[in-house]
Amino acid sequence: LGGKNITISDDDFPLGYKEEFIAAYEANNARVRKVVPRKRLLIQDHSKGWTDLCKFLGKEVPEIPYPYSNKRRDFYRFAYKMAFKFIFGAVTAFVICIFLMYKLLQLFTKKNKIKDL
Repeated sequence: LGGKNITISDDDFPLGYKEEFIAAYEANNARVRKVVPRKRLLIQDHSKGWTDLCKFLGKEVPEIPYPYSNKRRDFYRFAYKMAFKFIFGAVTAFVICIFLMYKLLQLFTKKNKIKDL
C-alpha cells in the first residue's frame, strides 16, 4: 500500500488464488487512494513505528514500544497451538466415547447374563 514491494510465496495462498488476491488487494488500495482525500488518508508504514501515526493524529509518540503483533511467526505459533488443542480435544473425546461404550457393553452383557440364569 505504501509503495513497498511485498513478497508473497505461493504457500501463503490456499487453493492457488494468489493472483486474484493480489489483484483485489491492489484494486482496493487504488480505490481508497482515489476516494479518500490525501489529508485524511494515512498510509501507515509499520516499520516506522508510532512516528507517522502520531503525527497524522496530532498526538505525542507514546513511551511504549509499537505493537508488531502481526508477524508470520506469531501466526504460525498460534495456529500450531490451536491445532494441538483441537487434536488433543478430539482424541480425548474419542477416548471418553470408547470408554463409555465399553462400560455400556459391560453393563449390557452383565444384564443379559443375569437374565440367562
